[in-house]
Amino acid sequence: MAAPEPTSEPTPRSDAEPSPQPPQPPEPPPPVRLTWGRAALLAFAVFHGLTAIGSTLSGSAVGDAIRTVTRPYERAVGVYQDWPMFAPNAPTGTFWLEVVARDDAFEEVDRWPLYSGEVVRSEVLWGYDRLHKLERTLGKSNRKPGREALLERECQRVRADPARAHIKLLDLEERGRKRGGPAQPGTWTDKEPELVGRERCRL
Repeated sequence: MAAPEPTSEPTPRSDAEPSPQPPQPPEPPPPVRLTWGRAALLAFAVFHGLTAIGSTLSGSAVGDAIRTVTRPYERAVGVYQDWPMFAPNAPTGTFWLEVVARDDAFEEVDRWPLYSGEVVRSEVLWGYDRLHKLERTLGKSNRKPGREALLERECQRVRADPARAHIKLLDLEERGRKRGGPAQPGTWTDKEPELVGRERCRL
């Protein structure tokens, strides 16, 4: 009787390792809970972003509409500069206001910068002087009433000082300097004084 031919398949062992299982998908992360703190932080981020958009679009209908809502916040934190201050057409000059005191004959008897030296510190930035900022860069819409109010303030000081009894009238002059162009780098040109306000302090 012929012997059976050997088979090529190995004989299974009882201690053979189990076949590997396919990888299981990772468990999904737990859902994010919208707490009151997260909701407040999200609302602040959205509002601050809206403030930045309104400031960037200042002067347009959309930007001005946004800033009617965000302007108190801009004032509170000191972020209300207009974009043209930085780019694309940054200012190449400067201007300031001077008070010219005159007597009954309209002769000039004294002159001083409108900046009075008072220090009114910002509630947020202690190194920032709001009064000086106001007097240097009044906005176009507030320029005329702002100058009238500042002249009236100076008149009140003149009336309260007996040594200034000879001053009857205050003129407000705008003076300035403009930087030279590419042909004259580093040079400045003085602006002709311009009368921008007048207030009678005494009859």
